[in-house]
Amino acid sequence: MVKRRVRSVAALGLATLFSLLMSGCTGVVARVNGHDITRKEFHEKLEQANGLQVLQALIVRQLIMERAQAEGCMPTKPEVDAEFAKFKKDQFKGDETQMRTFMKSKGIDDKQLLDEFQFNLAVTKLRTKGVDTSDEKLKAFFSEHEKSFGKPERYTFRQIVVQSADEARKIISQLNQSEEMFQQIAQQSSIDPQTKDNGGLVENAPAEQLKQQAEPIYSALAKLQKNQITVQPVAIQQVFVVLKLIGHDAAETVKFDDPDTKEKVKAAYLQANGKPEEQLTAEVAKKAQVVVIDPRFKSAIESFFSTGGAGAAGAPGAPGVPPAVENQMEIG
Repeated sequence: MVKRRVRSVAALGLATLFSLLMSGCTGVVARVNGHDITRKEFHEKLEQANGLQVLQALIVRQLIMERAQAEGCMPTKPEVDAEFAKFKKDQFKGDETQMRTFMKSKGIDDKQLLDEFQFNLAVTKLRTKGVDTSDEKLKAFFSEHEKSFGKPERYTFRQIVVQSADEARKIISQLNQSEEMFQQIAQQSSIDPQTKDNGGLVENAPAEQLKQQAEPIYSALAKLQKNQITVQPVAIQQVFVVLKLIGHDAAETVKFDDPDTKEKVKAAYLQANGKPEEQLTAEVAKKAQVVVIDPRFKSAIESFFSTGGAGAAGAPGAPGVPPAVENQMEIG
């Protein structure tokens, strides 16, 4: 059994993407008062801080992809493309421009993103291979967790967060029933970094979550009619909030036979009943033959893989290659 634990396979994609973004780049990353910070310096610092994690993740990724290929669990192109489309729909509401702006800000291109979807799908297929997904099993799972698949009672509102009650009262006196007026003041005056730029908008906040985590806001919203604004500041955690109710949706139940619901039920069922990520990682690491050339990471990484099975040279606990051979190989 592997005693050392790498980060879960769900997080490996991020580490791999980090490595991809950092590879093959040259030149200057910043200039400070005429002094260049080179990409080489930047990479050296990144390696010192995250090199061990990233290299370990890349190795485990390679092993997982090999296992997926051997077991017939490699995702098809249509499956990967579907994940890409789902990503755009779920994260950006189908807005191509917004998605491209995000990708550009992160330095990610289509190929890198598709590679991550392929890897994540391969992990899922390996974890859930052989799991019974018959309607009988899925229906039983749905019955047990029905509430989690419906939509809870929820509020959509705008907020302006300020530091004093007097400031909040002044804002209330300025406001009218114009949506644009509220948004403008929120952008100018709110101190909440998460909602300031979008005019203070909070969408579909679950009522129960608000009640538990922000009871004063929940109580104030429950008393408002649509498009009404609080007449008094709402005090919470040493700040004061002005609220405007945009919408209040009652809880909604769903039926198992609805295609979208059935898909969500299946995904949740597989997640709950699939092989644990740690077990998959241990299995692919157990018999891996791994030789790390860079001396900075050699001991830590090779010891992880040798703990689970035969080392790179075939002897448990003694991975590696002869020094004479290693010296001839490029390091770094």
